[in-house]
Amino acid sequence: MLFNSYLFLLLFLPLSFLICFVSARLGGRALYIWALFSASLIFYGWWHPPYVLLLLFSIVVNYALARLLDHGTLRNKRTLLIGLTFNLGLLGYFKYAGFLAENMLQKLNVSVDASSILLP
Repeated sequence: MLFNSYLFLLLFLPLSFLICFVSARLGGRALYIWALFSASLIFYGWWHPPYVLLLLFSIVVNYALARLLDHGTLRNKRTLLIGLTFNLGLLGYFKYAGFLAENMLQKLNVSVDASSILLP
């Protein structure tokens, strides 16, 4: 679902606003946050549902690292370095792995389609 599609503009966006508004009125801040979180996951998973698991994994890892940074249970520089490496590693893999694989295969004169890595 694209931001400029009719499905998003006429159905998903108004419905999400309504659900978030009602949940904030009836359940307070916690329910509002869960409603917004759920709407975000639905929007993200609309195109390719398995990538929701990747997103959830990334959220859990980043939340755990943020808690470690907040409580100072590990050395802060090491925790920050782990978080940066994790996030840049995910970004680098999904953004550049197909490009690098295609160039390496072209240099080796091998004809294999390496463009199967989709950006989440």
